[in-house]
Amino acid sequence: MQFFIQDVNYEHKWIRSAPAIGLSSGALLTIGGYDYDKYGRLDEIWKLYNDVWSLVGYLAQAVDTSSVLLVEDSSYVFPRYGDQGLQIQRINLDSDEQILSTDLLGDQRAKVYYPILFVTYVDFCSSGN
Repeated sequence: MQFFIQDVNYEHKWIRSAPAIGLSSGALLTIGGYDYDKYGRLDEIWKLYNDVWSLVGYLAQAVDTSSVLLVEDSSYVFPRYGDQGLQIQRINLDSDEQILSTDLLGDQRAKVYYPILFVTYVDFCSSGN
């Protein structure tokens, strides 16, 4: 995805190849991405809420062209295959959807260029009896 961000200081930034994820409040997080003005990966986490962009945190490791999955109060960031050395990361959120921390979890070893992520549950296929 591509985003044109103008923050509260009226600074502009083009972010490309950044995944986005919606939060229960209606806010949108963009995670990492690529800054074509500076020719580099980003470690920034931006939040769009009420038509205002805010820089709300940083990843432990800069990443672009990744996939993100929200599970309860954590977002999991899976880098694309081909980005050797980049690790799966977890973004921990509090009950107000503020970033508490980011953690490196381990290597993305699967050979998947654009990971597709699904939430599954234990006993999903059971009858419930």
